[in-house]
Amino acid sequence: MSSRVDVGNASVRGIATDDSKTYYRLLYVFGAIIVVGSLAAIIVPAGIKWDFGNFYDAGRRILAGQVNDLYAPNTLIAGQEPQARTGFWGTPLSAYLYLPLALFSPIWGLMLFKLETAVFNIASLVLLYRYNRKYIVDSGGNEIKFAALFAFVGLIFQPIWTAFRTGGQTTPIVFFFLVLALGALTRDQLFSSALYFSIAVMIKPALITAIAVFVLVMGFRYVKYTFYIFATTGLVSLAVMGWHVHQEFLLLMTRGMNSSVPWFYNSGLYTTFENLKLFAPPDSWPKMYEGVLNVMKTVLKLGVLATFAFLFYKSRGRQWSAGARNHFNFLMAICFFSLFGHIVYEAYLTFLFIVLAYVVAASRHFSSQARVLVGVMFFLCFWQNIVWMDLLRYFFNLNSVVELITIGLFKSAPLILLLVFLWRHHSELFASYETASWQVE
Repeated sequence: MSSRVDVGNASVRGIATDDSKTYYRLLYVFGAIIVVGSLAAIIVPAGIKWDFGNFYDAGRRILAGQVNDLYAPNTLIAGQEPQARTGFWGTPLSAYLYLPLALFSPIWGLMLFKLETAVFNIASLVLLYRYNRKYIVDSGGNEIKFAALFAFVGLIFQPIWTAFRTGGQTTPIVFFFLVLALGALTRDQLFSSALYFSIAVMIKPALITAIAVFVLVMGFRYVKYTFYIFATTGLVSLAVMGWHVHQEFLLLMTRGMNSSVPWFYNSGLYTTFENLKLFAPPDSWPKMYEGVLNVMKTVLKLGVLATFAFLFYKSRGRQWSAGARNHFNFLMAICFFSLFGHIVYEAYLTFLFIVLAYVVAASRHFSSQARVLVGVMFFLCFWQNIVWMDLLRYFFNLNSVVELITIGLFKSAPLILLLVFLWRHHSELFASYETASWQVE
């Protein structure tokens, strides 16, 4: 064994201290729970009629040559019934990603799709750990302690794992590409970052708000690369699939922008308003209550816009390296997507882990109040899983105004606290980019 030991900060580069042995054990325990839990979720055939079914049917329609039926979930596929009927929401060209699933029976396709969910989730966590460990190492912190903590928060952050309940999702793939985009950004590989980010948006079109904000603050080169990528893939998609399916996709996106989703699927900042619009007893509100709710939601959205305008404006006066500024802009784009969208499925909160992981790694730059706030966000996100929501939904009849407001605020709580964090602790976030870790371009 090497004799090189840093006793002052208990870092482990040779002989293990008692504390480091404990952290190693915790790391192995949390890692084992993640792996074993993922394997169990792959085997259990939950969600075969949910999200998996939609992606499976998309692949079946491509295989059957029924491209024009891609957004018609109730149509027969090669004369057979569809696996699910809630519909496909990806871009037309992305449907080819699911063609391999159609080569298998539904049960084998489900297992393969859940395996993909596990692989991409774990790969994303590993990459995020590698990206963030430098903030611990550069400050002389205890790396193995951070590794154990990172594994723990990754384990309890249920938005990452809720995908298993719905039969697997594309969210883990998108998570992976967003992490790749962030890594490329900090290395000033703008084209690679734009490519990864664009792929994420093509798989998950809801992220259009994130990339739209991002290109606005990133400058001409990033805008140019993003335009070329979307223009090229768009032309290829039109040439391969025709105009009709793209027209149906645009109509679907328009309907989605105007739809309402209740608390048991929605964790957005505006869930309380959606609950009241959908479920509030008619005799409990004035005749025009829906208009009042829409006004209140609009005011809150304007407040979110004002928040990010303020943050970007204040950050411009900081003397940051290019990598630091790119990193900050990316985190803010993810935050904007999370806070602005009126529909934020539990799984979409997965992307927020990218932001929280950085705050955990750079925690020495944040006050105790900020760290407690982030800790509460992790605790609240533990309950952001469809399994917990189904239990609440089926065992409790939440239909009074007070109950709808309470459960709406509970589901929105992580994003409410995120908004509070950005207002109260943005100066600490700014300061974290002015350290030695960010001085190397």
